[in-house]
Amino acid sequence: MRVLHLLWLIPLVLACGDGPTCADAIAGGGEEVESGIVRYDCTEGVVAVAIDRSRTDLEIWVMEQPPSTVPTLADAFMDGAPLQDSNFRERSQAVLQVNGFTFACQGGGNDCYDDDIPELPRTRVRESDHEITTRSTVGDDWMLSFGSRGSSSLPIDLTLNGGEPPAYPYNALGSTFAVLNGGECSEGTRRDDWTVAGYSDTQVVMVYAPDTDPPKLCALMGELGVGDAIRMDGGGSAGLYLRQGGQYEPIGATHRPIPYRLGVVSLGGNQVFNGDFERPVLSDRNGGDPPGVHALSGQQMVDLGWSGAVDLYNTPVYNARAGNGVRSTVPDGHSQLVVLRPRDPPEEHIQQDLTGAPPNRYCMLHFWHGYVRPPPYACPGQSMLRVELLGSPTAPSVFTSTETIGPGATLREAWLRFLTPEQGTVTLKLTASDPDAPGNCGVLLDDVSVECAQ
Repeated sequence: MRVLHLLWLIPLVLACGDGPTCADAIAGGGEEVESGIVRYDCTEGVVAVAIDRSRTDLEIWVMEQPPSTVPTLADAFMDGAPLQDSNFRERSQAVLQVNGFTFACQGGGNDCYDDDIPELPRTRVRESDHEITTRSTVGDDWMLSFGSRGSSSLPIDLTLNGGEPPAYPYNALGSTFAVLNGGECSEGTRRDDWTVAGYSDTQVVMVYAPDTDPPKLCALMGELGVGDAIRMDGGGSAGLYLRQGGQYEPIGATHRPIPYRLGVVSLGGNQVFNGDFERPVLSDRNGGDPPGVHALSGQQMVDLGWSGAVDLYNTPVYNARAGNGVRSTVPDGHSQLVVLRPRDPPEEHIQQDLTGAPPNRYCMLHFWHGYVRPPPYACPGQSMLRVELLGSPTAPSVFTSTETIGPGATLREAWLRFLTPEQGTVTLKLTASDPDAPGNCGVLLDDVSVECAQ
């Protein structure tokens, strides 16, 4: 059994001041911000917010997708915005935000604030397999990584990362300082204003602790049951921004521009109902029981909210035929799926306008995709899928995949985050292209959905 830090055995008392100790505040149950999110106010201005990991409608994002490099660290801060910036708040609707860590010097070191040396953010922002922001490779950063919403628990993981976050390489935020790792307190003595993000099996916890040293941070997180946590940037950058009772409250830093931050976001208001592809009653062009293939185009596609043309498959029939060629197989839970087959010209697309998406808001596109390459046709390569969100200010928010089909290949899940414009409409366009063998290969699609921050 691992021996935890001895400070955990002592109730946390942060000097003198108004309010209860954190141990007493936690014992008192705290104040519910909204369902599954609880705030604890402690002595000396310490504020802790705990998020129930069973709130699987939530996601944790590195907000605003910081650039891969910036000219200098000073520029990075000046290009950022305070935690309570109204535009950032409007875009994400985050119930809670916490400042991130600092940038590191490209090529090594951390002391280049006033030097003309490009900076690398200690983050990793990904859209499925597509890396948007590359983290610093300077030293061994601790990476707190997050997945898209899990079926039963908000995914989060901590690792000492010289390479890839192993568990949830979706969004990740780095720091040179792990407050706790597997229940063990890291060394450190510097006293300052700090923010910390950590987790246990049941909750994610974010804390603002002014004029505090690392041992007391360990004790505080221990009181909250947290065994893994990293420290964010301190001093004038340290702060939380919390929505409570319809109002937003900055806690800690209120003036310094923050180049990037973590946000707890709730997604809802589905703009694309892919379940409509489950609605048509299939007829079978090739004979078979149950009927399994149908071509959709023209008014049929318009009735489903799309323009374009697809082949619609009954999944058991598709899987039964999958042995006749090199195809992605389809897992359980997908009863009907569509195939885009490039013909002449060698591209085929479907699209729809996201007219119901709110303006100036981050949204998440979620979909499953795979590939078809059936014999006896000679497909020198395979179809390529291209996903575009036309009209998004974050353009080019484009997903392109040329995944190789091999034995055991199956549908793959993908995500793409994008921002809606302040005026106008975003158009979702899904294109399959195959210049080598038009009509013989195809792209599988299923469960296409768009949800926006709320």
